[in-house]
Amino acid sequence: MPFFPPLPSPPCSCAFTLYPNMSRASSATYPSSVLIAVVAFFVAFAGFDGQARVGVHGLSLHKTHLIDHVSFPETGYVNYLFRSDEPVLKKNYSFEYSKLMDFFTLRASQQNVSFNASDVFTTDICTLNNLTFNEAFDIEAENKFFDTNPQLGSVLNWMLVGNLLDPNNLSEKERKSLIPDYVSKDPDQLVYRLEHVREWLTTDPSKARPSPTQGKNWVFFVHCEAGSDRTGEFSAGYVMRHMNYTLAQALSWDAKIAKRPIEWLSRNAVLWYCWYLTYDRQFTHLNCTDLGPQ
Repeated sequence: MPFFPPLPSPPCSCAFTLYPNMSRASSATYPSSVLIAVVAFFVAFAGFDGQARVGVHGLSLHKTHLIDHVSFPETGYVNYLFRSDEPVLKKNYSFEYSKLMDFFTLRASQQNVSFNASDVFTTDICTLNNLTFNEAFDIEAENKFFDTNPQLGSVLNWMLVGNLLDPNNLSEKERKSLIPDYVSKDPDQLVYRLEHVREWLTTDPSKARPSPTQGKNWVFFVHCEAGSDRTGEFSAGYVMRHMNYTLAQALSWDAKIAKRPIEWLSRNAVLWYCWYLTYDRQFTHLNCTDLGPQ
C-alpha cells in the first residue's frame, strides 16, 4: 500500500463525460446496461496512448522531464515532480529503477537542481488502464517492484481516460453550466488529484509520520505508456494551475515532448480543466480558446 493515501473518489456515474447534454434527471434514469456498455468501450478505447505500446526499449530520456520542485531550506529537504514514459522494460517486464533515477538526476541537473538518487522515496503515479492487456502487465510489474522494495517507493494507479466532449464546441452558457458536473463527475478527477499532488509536493518530509519516507526527499512521477497523452493531460493541468502556463504554452510543451499534438481525448480533458480554472478559480491568463499550433 502506498504511504500517501489514495484520493477519496467523488461520486462518478461518468454520465457527464459520455452524455454531457443530458439533464441530471435523465442521466440518473438512463438504462444502466447501456451506460455500462458505453463506459466499457470508452475506457478500453482510451487505453490507446499514441504509438507507444509496440516498443521494447523502456524509458526514454526525451520523455523524462522535471516539472517542478519545492525546497525546504530550514530542514534541507527537496520534493520533486517528474514526468516520464513507461518505466517497465517490455522484453522481460522489469522495472528500470536505476535508469529512472539516472534520468531524474540528469534532468534535475539541467535545471540546476540538486538530486541525490540514494536519498529519495518515489511515488509512481501510474495512469495506465488495467482493462487493457498490455498495460495490465505493466501495472503488475510496477506493483511487484515496489512491493519487493517498499523502502524505495510505492505505486498509485490513477487511471486516466480523457474526455469525449470538446468543451470549445459548446456555447459559453452551456460550458459554464456544466462545470459543477465536471468537478464532481470527471472520471480522471483532475481537480482533486492535481491539488492532492501539490499538497504532497509542498509538505516538508520532516513532518511525515514514521514510515519508509522518513529522512528522505520525496519524488513523484507521473507516466502512461508513451509519456505523451495521459501524461501530457496531467502535466498540462499542473503547469496551468501551479506554474502560470497558458493553455497554448502547456499544449505546446506537451507536443514538443510527444513530437505531435496530444490525442483528442487527453486534449479535451485539458480543455475542461482549463475552463474549470477560468470559471471556478477565476484564472485570467489561460485563454482556453487558444490551443496554439495543432
